Amino acid sequence: MQFPCELVVWKILPAIKAQIARNLKEKGMRQKDIAKALDSTEAAISQYLSGKRAADFKISSEMNEMLDVVAGAIAKGKNQKVLKYGVCQVCKAIRTQGHACDACKTESGEKGDCDLCMK
Repeated sequence: MQFPCELVVWKILPAIKAQIARNLKEKGMRQKDIAKALDSTEAAISQYLSGKRAADFKISSEMNEMLDVVAGAIAKGKNQKVLKYGVCQVCKAIRTQGHACDACKTESGEKGDCDLCMK
């Protein structure tokens, strides 16, 4: 059995980091600087940008808009607190608005009406 929190750790957070990395790249940041900002390795950022890592959970356009605001703050040199707050808000929105349900059901194999994340 897989718990919803495991889905967050293994699927959602990596997808969020990957999307922020793509947004930062679009804003002109170098991979080295993106890695430092996201407290990741350059190899991880390279895999995020190429789609080799964190490609199995899709970020909706609505969530990407929120992440682009976070990326904009990072690009302007805001501190890590802004990044942490923004990522937590997006993660919470993904869970409470039901964006994670399909991925969770696929991972757990359950077909029932689970609403754990939405509480």
